[in-house]
Amino acid sequence: MRRAWIEIAVFSAGFGALVGCGGGATGPTTDVQLLAGEIPVEPGATVISHTLEGDVLDQQVTDGAGHAQLRYQTGALVTAVFSRAAGYHVITTPALATGELEIHGPPPDQAPILSNSLVITAPAIDADAITVDMGCTTATVDGFPKTLDVPAQCLGSDPNLDVLVRATIGDDVVGYFAARVPSDQDGVGMLDIPAWNTTFTTIPVTQNDLGATIELDEVSDGFVFATPGATELANTWTGLVADTSRVRAQVGPPIAAQTTTQFTAGLPASIAFTTEDFLPAATTSVALRDRAKLAFGWTALAVGDVTNFHASWTPAALPITWDVVLAPDADHIAFPQLDPDLATTLAPPVGDITLTTDLRAIDGPDTTDLASVQAAGLWLVTTDAPTIVPPPTTGETRETNVGGFD
Repeated sequence: MRRAWIEIAVFSAGFGALVGCGGGATGPTTDVQLLAGEIPVEPGATVISHTLEGDVLDQQVTDGAGHAQLRYQTGALVTAVFSRAAGYHVITTPALATGELEIHGPPPDQAPILSNSLVITAPAIDADAITVDMGCTTATVDGFPKTLDVPAQCLGSDPNLDVLVRATIGDDVVGYFAARVPSDQDGVGMLDIPAWNTTFTTIPVTQNDLGATIELDEVSDGFVFATPGATELANTWTGLVADTSRVRAQVGPPIAAQTTTQFTAGLPASIAFTTEDFLPAATTSVALRDRAKLAFGWTALAVGDVTNFHASWTPAALPITWDVVLAPDADHIAFPQLDPDLATTLAPPVGDITLTTDLRAIDGPDTTDLASVQAAGLWLVTTDAPTIVPPPTTGETRETNVGGFD
């Protein structure tokens, strides 16, 4: 993988609680490489090796290249702590005996730098609200013409800006316009809406064996634009340039669902979900064995490439998200028992602090088991249902989950 040797601001380097145990590693060691998103490295982050029961073996801080080497023993896990302004993302997985484990965590914090502007003109329309979606941000406007500031991160990989303007009454779209808008040499993009679209480009749903709820997202230059819900037809935004798309089908409620996501270059010609496209419904339940130690158990899911245990809580100002990636036969886990300083920063959800959990089996199109998923790198660039398996360009990921605990 090509790595960008750049200096990034990592919030975790700013407080003394997240420090290594000191000294070089002796005996068997395991290598970990942390990345902030796809390419930038993650220096100054805490990485811990520990047993399945949470007993800490070693603790280090990643160097300037995002690398750490830790002492470990057979069956040990590694935990990486990604710290962002929005909270902490803690990621745990079995340590590798050989090779280097790459963990892709959340992208680095970015300052809201304004680099461009967008000028919009449009005919009047009767609507309760008008929103302008620029990929990385959404603005509400009360009419046109309108000039909007464009954050630098909305430009994606080039100076073009993907824009979706929607006029709504209640939850109904009464008019919209979508386009890829170029910027001139002064960083100004001009979007003239000659007329509002009132119909969609449709894609037929030819098969839906389990009566799943189907949603389609258009992805333009890396930014996700959700479309209206699908029944016999999926509605897409006419004029929006979809580099890729993903169609998500969910059977059952979010706390006990079978979910399959199909990835396609551009837009699919049709949409079909057969019974075989879904993993079996999960029948296990999660037991909280020790709240202070965050020790959990469950009956092994035994399907898919990996098991993902997900927990979140907010002990202070910043939320903590903990994602564990294990083999399908795994049936328990415990949070690493941290030193007093670090335990204060990543405090457990004791007392009346709300704790939520979700247990997922994940099956990817390009992987076959935990070893192949780890060999391709773990992808947890979001805290909300990350793919974990490498994000596919084509093919489908299958999941089955159960939320909550006893």
